[in-house]
Amino acid sequence: MEGAPESTFTHGTPCVKGLSYPRRVYSPDRIKYPMAQDVRGSGNWRRISWEEAMQRIAAKMLEIKKKDGSMLGLALTKYSGKFGVLNYAVEGMMSSLGYTTRFAGTPCWPAGIDAQNYDMGDMWCNDPEDMVKAKYIIIWGANPAWCSMHSMKYIYQAREKGAKVVVIDPLLSQTAAKADLYLRVRPGSDGALALGMARHLVDKGLVDQDFVNNDAHGYPEFEAYLRNNVTVEWAAEICGLSA
Repeated sequence: MEGAPESTFTHGTPCVKGLSYPRRVYSPDRIKYPMAQDVRGSGNWRRISWEEAMQRIAAKMLEIKKKDGSMLGLALTKYSGKFGVLNYAVEGMMSSLGYTTRFAGTPCWPAGIDAQNYDMGDMWCNDPEDMVKAKYIIIWGANPAWCSMHSMKYIYQAREKGAKVVVIDPLLSQTAAKADLYLRVRPGSDGALALGMARHLVDKGLVDQDFVNNDAHGYPEFEAYLRNNVTVEWAAEICGLSA
């Protein structure tokens, strides 16, 4: 397993997850054959033949069909692998059986898209390399030192140029330990912190009026809500921070 030196992001250095990929093939614990657990939860797995495995699956599917009169009791969920031909082949197989139950979307991506669309109006963002030019970096609920190690070098480079790094997280993560300012908020209080920050910007006259008037939807109502319902002290108490 080797990195791609031409990559401007990794510069040829894979992360630990990437380096461990060969273990998927060569690990002594890799499951190579069908296994059966006759008593659910027992942990007593035994190897069975491919023929027996197919017979078990087919019998269960026929049982569902006979009991319910349809195959809706058969559900398919998948979100792993390389999303190649074999990954999608099972979709065709399931469709050939008639109506079945499918899990729509993915475990994480739609939520991320919605969050960016609601927060910023679109899901596009800057290249990680642009962080080097930043003067103030806020890392909210993320731990790039653990889950995006290649981003950390840009954060360090920005700090060397004078940028301040703020981490907001209930946990003292590896990234938080390297921050210039660490805000340890109570779990679930992020919304209150965001509202408190917004109220502070309004009070100090730091809102970009040109932007909110021309590129934001519903800002007058939002500002009215802040003035009537939110104070910095209220947010600080909920978050467990000092105002």
